[in-house]
Amino acid sequence: MTCSTRQLGLTSIQKQLVARVAGRDAVCDENGVQESVLWFKSFDEKGAEISVGLSLEIVERMKWEQGRVGWVGGNDRKVRLERVEEFGLNKMWKHFSCYVLVESFVLKRMDGKLVLAYDYRHTHQIRCKWE
Repeated sequence: MTCSTRQLGLTSIQKQLVARVAGRDAVCDENGVQESVLWFKSFDEKGAEISVGLSLEIVERMKWEQGRVGWVGGNDRKVRLERVEEFGLNKMWKHFSCYVLVESFVLKRMDGKLVLAYDYRHTHQIRCKWE
């Protein structure tokens, strides 16, 4: 199936920060900082709670590193993206894709298993592709 539409509007709600503990989505309890440690909580496949603590100094350094390349955090956990893309060629297209730059900080155990992954979504850096 092909399409001849020249303009496409998209709206998406994206989380700016995504954490995973042991490969599963986790929540970050920013209000429950204890002794300069930020806690991430998730559940394993059996339903048992898994918690990982990360020093606030490390968290602030990660945010600083991301700020150097333009990441804008703020207090909003979710961002609404609205964009209109135009197809500039004189032919039909079959597929439209939209990509957001994601940079991750990953902590692994000595045996290589994932402990914590913390993804920063650069919602100001979007690339769209027409095929």
